[in-house]
Amino acid sequence: MRVTLFTEYSFKVLLYLAGRDAALVTVEEVARECHMSKNHLVKVIQNLVHSDFVNSVRGKHGGIRLARAPELINLGDVARQTGMNLDEVDCFDTSGHDCPFVNDCKLKHVIRNARRSYMAIMDGYTLDAIL
Repeated sequence: MRVTLFTEYSFKVLLYLAGRDAALVTVEEVARECHMSKNHLVKVIQNLVHSDFVNSVRGKHGGIRLARAPELINLGDVARQTGMNLDEVDCFDTSGHDCPFVNDCKLKHVIRNARRSYMAIMDGYTLDAIL
């Protein structure tokens, strides 16, 4: 289990926007203030907009802002929508794995339970809890 850079950036964007009290901010501002690549950030923001965590307003005076209140943004939902990789071991990869124990291994059950526990903890928090 590993938090990808994409997921990390997504959390940072949401935290930044939550601190702006629904004001529109530009992608350039977020990139500058959060020390992120603008090119990578655009992809992150597109995903957050598509997942209904962020609203985007086009035009000269446009920008982005949270689509809902921080207490309504669940961290587990954000992790799932941003592609957090929960399958870091061969046990869960049905193509191309080379583990000789894959058919009889009990480790995958332990890892699966750990993954459920991890996500249960993430599901127990909303954005406002980490502001």
